[in-house]
Amino acid sequence: MRWGPHLEHLLAVRAKGQTVKALDDQPRLMPHLGFYLDAFNSLRYDRPIGMVAGPIPWSSLDRYAQRYDVGDFDVFESHIRALENVLLQHEAKDAPK
Repeated sequence: MRWGPHLEHLLAVRAKGQTVKALDDQPRLMPHLGFYLDAFNSLRYDRPIGMVAGPIPWSSLDRYAQRYDVGDFDVFESHIRALENVLLQHEAKDAPK
């Protein structure tokens, strides 16, 4: 996630036949969970920003679920909130002390 401009370099190193531990050890996402990751990546920009970013509003989740005809809203919300919690923990860890 934080590779940003380094990703192209890592891929080029791999293309030359060298082992790239960062790429080899990256987590594998189960295919049926891709929808939730895509949804989270869209919805996280709806987080209100103040002194710190707040949670994704429930209304944003509801609109997204309606637009994409999500069958089970509770499961959808649970997955999005779990991803959000990981992001919040990551942000807290990187926050200046």
